[in-house]
Amino acid sequence: MKKNNIFTMFILLIAIKLIFSLFISTPASFNDSYIFIKIARSILFHGTLTIHTISTPFPIIYPLIISPTFIFHNMAIVLFLIKFINAIISSLVVFPIYLILKRFFDEKETFYLTILISIYPALFMFSSLVMAENILYLFYISTLVFAYLFLEQKKLKWLIFTIFFSILAILTKGNALSLIPLIIFLLAEYKKKYSKWIISFLVLLVGLILVYPNILPISLFFGTGYSATLNNFSRNLIQIGFWSRFLLYTGLVAASTFFIPFILFLITPFTKKDKEYQNLLNLYKIIIIPLFFLLIIACNNTLTYTGTEIFKFLPGRPIARYLEMIAPLILILGFIQFKRYSQDLKALSKPILYLIIPLSFLASILVLFPMFPTNNISLSYIGAVKVLFDFILTKQILTSPLINLWFIPFFTILFVLFCIFILKYKQKLKLFFILFLITNLFAYAFIFYSSELVWSKNPYIVAGDEISDLIEEDSTLFINEAECLRKISKEDYSSICEPSKLFTLVGLKINNEIIITSKENILNSKINNSYLITKQEENLTLVKKVQPDLNLYIL
Repeated sequence: MKKNNIFTMFILLIAIKLIFSLFISTPASFNDSYIFIKIARSILFHGTLTIHTISTPFPIIYPLIISPTFIFHNMAIVLFLIKFINAIISSLVVFPIYLILKRFFDEKETFYLTILISIYPALFMFSSLVMAENILYLFYISTLVFAYLFLEQKKLKWLIFTIFFSILAILTKGNALSLIPLIIFLLAEYKKKYSKWIISFLVLLVGLILVYPNILPISLFFGTGYSATLNNFSRNLIQIGFWSRFLLYTGLVAASTFFIPFILFLITPFTKKDKEYQNLLNLYKIIIIPLFFLLIIACNNTLTYTGTEIFKFLPGRPIARYLEMIAPLILILGFIQFKRYSQDLKALSKPILYLIIPLSFLASILVLFPMFPTNNISLSYIGAVKVLFDFILTKQILTSPLINLWFIPFFTILFVLFCIFILKYKQKLKLFFILFLITNLFAYAFIFYSSELVWSKNPYIVAGDEISDLIEEDSTLFINEAECLRKISKEDYSSICEPSKLFTLVGLKINNEIIITSKENILNSKINNSYLITKQEENLTLVKKVQPDLNLYIL
């Protein structure tokens, strides 16, 4: 494929993503967006990782990249520029995807498959969201691609690139720690003479960190969130909910790749040993190692007992975005297997059917949970079908999920049989193109609904927009911590801020310093040009009563 073709594809992806994101005026994922918006602002103005002057445990890379946008005071401009940056960064993934595809396909196939992988929902839809996944997926996929090139060519430069991008990924988000075992494996491959010593030392080091996370100053480099996560790991590992969740997440990965590519990936070591077998085995290794640890990390991060679980062995809720960064490589390996067995995929029908039955039943459990963006973009098709079946069967939306448990295994097995016995190689790829497009449309519809019909119309976010116009650019906004009564959600936003003092709906579209502290500290503050936003009546100079029930005072 000519270089200008892939560059044209890159530009078109940016344009398309930007056009879609223009209709998303308010971030659809409030908590994550608020965190990165406020940390990015604090990096630019104070050089700190803080929210409302409070230190936070979040890694630096993504907020650092979007921080220059806050030189503009108008948050509408800031959010547009962030989405523009997201579109550029997330579209860069076409280059590592192209790099690995051309090892297995001719120029024409490489071009079309690069397009196909690039519109995979998890890669395509995040640009409208202020979330670290926009850059994490680029770093993670690049790491895996360079790791493959190292195994193929045994050149030091690819190992250096692999380590470099893995460090960037780890500095972007904690689940990229799953790359460390892969690095250990590659180092052992590079220095086979010392491989046993390298593996022994690094396994011991990782083991010590997992069991005693405070043995090294992890939080100094990666934020306190990493230490907290590792502290919970040893406790969670012995719970039955951890391993039932491991199985559930395995089904989730299968569903997020539409099952067949995942199954073809799993059986790679047992496929025919032709001239491509060794390269496929290398690709399999660089996927299976981090995938196992991604599953472990995802289980650890979502294992929470609230007392409201449907089943005690299924605590917490599944979150696909903890795993979706590895799905493009699974899809690529699956598409390679499609080509290898283009004439005789039926030869693999038995192992495929043996695996599809348990995987489809594991995936069917997902209907017990909300399968919507932003946590489950690649599974939006399940969320949409679930809503449709609820409506058809009960004339209501989002009722009991139990009535839907049967449809995933039934339709999945039909889908697999259709792909094996009816469709030819190119028809399979066209089918996946259609599936990706449909899932993207579902995901975009859910994101648009959450943004424009929920958060954009939230009275406190609207109030914050109005307050931003009433106060000066260099002013400080105070909030009384006594009014931080409860967690904020779509359903309950009666509290002006959360007890953690990290979130306030009013502050989402305010590009000013916000400090949440006691009333005494507010009244005794020496900060010039400051304001107080409160629901209470105060003996201060009132600037304006702001709907729905806020008072803006000048201090």
